[in-house]
Amino acid sequence: MDKQKIGKKGEEAVAKYLIEQGCFVVQCNYHAAGRNHEEIDIIACDGKYLIFTEVKTRKENAKVPAILAVDKGKRQRVLLCAQHFLLMHSSYCCYQPRFDIACVTVKDTMVTKIDYYPNAFSAYDV
Repeated sequence: MDKQKIGKKGEEAVAKYLIEQGCFVVQCNYHAAGRNHEEIDIIACDGKYLIFTEVKTRKENAKVPAILAVDKGKRQRVLLCAQHFLLMHSSYCCYQPRFDIACVTVKDTMVTKIDYYPNAFSAYDV
């Protein structure tokens, strides 16, 4: 399975996980128009928070943990994209924004584990 298919499989699993937790998925793969490399994998709402989730998917025996891929630069891009989303969709401004990270492990074509980190970073971290 190539990297894009693995990533898509992880994002689908996390969207399902969020729905099972009582969230409404607002949008997947949101891109800030005209901005390079600014994307949010999943935007969801639980009634209190507008949740911006970065999903990192790795094969079971990956040498580098997925959480390490969400470095300062990636967090900055997610924050900028979230700002763009809120500017374009002001109806969601009534919810407190939250930035989560989901690390998904796959073996062959099966998701074997989801490590979900709510409130993993904030605007103050970057």
